[in-house]
Amino acid sequence: MGMITGMHRNREWFSSDGRSLSKIILSTTRLNNSTMKKRYFIKILLAIVIVIGSSAIIASCNKLNLTPLDKTTTATFYTKKADFDAGLFAAYSSLQDFYAINSATSYGGKNGWGSFWVVSMLASDDAEFNTSQGNSVSDVQDVDNLNLKSNNRFIFTMYAETYEGINRANIVLEAVENGRNNLTDAEKKEVVAEAKFLRGFFHFLAAQIWKTAPMVTETAKSLKATYKNSDPTALLQASLDDLKAAAVDLPSSWDAANTGRATKWTARAYEGKVDVWMQKWSDAVDAFEDVEKNGGFDLLPDYEDAFAASNENSNESIFEIQFGGPYSDDNNWIIDDNGNEDFKASQGSSRPYLFVARLDAGSNRWFVPTQQLKAVFDEEPGDKRLDAALYYKDGEDYTVYNSGGNVVTPGVFTTALPPADESQSSSGLAIKKYFGNKNIDVSYYRNAVSFNNERFFRYSELLLLHAEALLNGGAAKGVSTYQTADACINATRSRAGLSNLFGATIVDLQKEKQKELCFEPARYFDMIRWNIGGAKIFPFPQDEIDRNRGELIQNN
Repeated sequence: MGMITGMHRNREWFSSDGRSLSKIILSTTRLNNSTMKKRYFIKILLAIVIVIGSSAIIASCNKLNLTPLDKTTTATFYTKKADFDAGLFAAYSSLQDFYAINSATSYGGKNGWGSFWVVSMLASDDAEFNTSQGNSVSDVQDVDNLNLKSNNRFIFTMYAETYEGINRANIVLEAVENGRNNLTDAEKKEVVAEAKFLRGFFHFLAAQIWKTAPMVTETAKSLKATYKNSDPTALLQASLDDLKAAAVDLPSSWDAANTGRATKWTARAYEGKVDVWMQKWSDAVDAFEDVEKNGGFDLLPDYEDAFAASNENSNESIFEIQFGGPYSDDNNWIIDDNGNEDFKASQGSSRPYLFVARLDAGSNRWFVPTQQLKAVFDEEPGDKRLDAALYYKDGEDYTVYNSGGNVVTPGVFTTALPPADESQSSSGLAIKKYFGNKNIDVSYYRNAVSFNNERFFRYSELLLLHAEALLNGGAAKGVSTYQTADACINATRSRAGLSNLFGATIVDLQKEKQKELCFEPARYFDMIRWNIGGAKIFPFPQDEIDRNRGELIQNN
């Protein structure tokens, strides 16, 4: 929003319940069958197809007892731990689609590239749609202007991917409980915990975007199934309950081959975040202090290092969206990570294509910073995060990945506004976070996508959430180093080269959080929660309103 005034993967769609769209997560023709993980993945795809399609078979041939020709059903697929891991990985892969160049949700022309950036970052006052070079994508411009429509394909994509993730988590949970597997009791606890984390994560996201979104705790059993609005508090509580359960049985850490999977401390951190949304301030403080003392997280000395491709899953990252690539080849659980570089690019993010404000870099140049964000930085000169997050100086080195040529192209930034220089930005600014000299190795990229993980929840955000809980009356527990809001806020300010605050206010917290987390997931949803800047919840896709036959009521 301006001033406050994947590569396509040949996915096939199915109607799972007459309401929502479900699908195969990846075309089996592009999988590498040489690895055990890929073999399991093919099987999970087949199992998902059967779950999705069985109701349709019954509806059209209700007098026949049909068995799938390949004999793979949910009854036969989910037997050993590796099968359940494959089902969990499928749920994680829905997160990757939030950022894909060509999302799998291209049903009926509703393909929303990089949809999560549109509904979070662009909707906020951090970024605006770059109208330079004649960009005119109406659905993007509408979100930038907070003209939120029920037929917007980016909103559709987010809804489809969010409920796809919930459905996949539910499939795993039901398979654990059906009694037809050979999991040990310990394995069952771990699988259930990870599936509940994922379901809780997606439900929390749905609550932030749509507020009254449906709560879905089981797979659809009928084509006639419909879903209605949830009570907002009940939806947040369901998410919180799942996260609490997950924190009990998830491991405190994973081995190197599974780096990036949710841990006990990931779940505990999200517990605290949901508590903040529910204004359970003391519960939030309890969760945050526990994570601060026991989770093993810390702020990196250099802010810019937190976003370097060579520094994925650092001590500052609580949760990242994992992509394949040269720095995650040991993460064997990532769906795309055992393929060649072109295959990995099918699950990379569209960041270089949508963020780089240069025509000669083959980019589409959708997102640029607002002058409003720059003004917040300018209130306190010397903030190191400004130089790490924004291109704003004439003559600054603007060496970036060239999406068109798969090379790194040198360049110089200029603040000149069109028509003086239409190759760059309508705001005279460009986004530097995730770019800059620490991200110019061409091996970080492939075919217009970035392999760099998306930092979804960082430790610095947790500290600032902790500060907010304390400012709102949450009781300090005496467990962690951070016992006051000032201490939490000054931790991020100190790294940025700023002086300490004493007696910080909510307004101080809000400004600090915007600077620390600019262009990251939190800002727009914070604006909704704080009721600032005209922020509002999103409408449900009209397709969902129609399919639910009066049960799902549109958000106002």
